[in-house]
Amino acid sequence: MSQMSIEVGTASDTYRCCGTDDLVGQTMKAEMKLLTVREVAASIGRTERQIYHWTDTGFLPCIRVGASKFINEETLFVVLKDAEKRPPGDDA
Repeated sequence: MSQMSIEVGTASDTYRCCGTDDLVGQTMKAEMKLLTVREVAASIGRTERQIYHWTDTGFLPCIRVGASKFINEETLFVVLKDAEKRPPGDDA
């Protein structure tokens, strides 16, 4: 999977995702909650390094703004829910 980027909509305050197969073309509302890598790591009990690894491999889609990475809170919930269904040891 390739990196994700966003385009800011000028008229409707929406963001358009591109770069990952499952998110291409989705339009997200501006009121979505974006979390930093540090916030994600703290909230799920993982290291920041692990979260960066997940974003680098595409396991956890992120939004890049410059050198910073942000994770949509809803996307985090979906990824964690899917991870619950995986067999033990099948961690990205």
